[in-house]
Amino acid sequence: MQTARVWGIGGLVMAITSDPLEGATPAPSGSSSGSIWPTTIGWVQWAVAALLVGAGAVHLALAPSHFGEATAEGIGFLVVAWLQIGLAVAVLLKPSRAVVAAIVT
Repeated sequence: MQTARVWGIGGLVMAITSDPLEGATPAPSGSSSGSIWPTTIGWVQWAVAALLVGAGAVHLALAPSHFGEATAEGIGFLVVAWLQIGLAVAVLLKPSRAVVAAIVT
């Protein structure tokens, strides 16, 4: 039995984390992975990771010019860039609700 995809923040969290929400139906018991939840990386995770890497690259590229304005701005750009790149890796390797919360906030 297939369940309909529900988009919105709850659907996005589920699409990124593969974490079931209340009332979700697990995958058929005949799955070969041994887990009842999907273990593959979906297209939503790839898209979110690509957007995070792109944003991180922009911040890395603009950090030198912001160092010219103020050292604190340059450091801020570098910190944000590495956080975004780290979150992209986390989305792909260990997606969780905490990772989604870090992306949204």
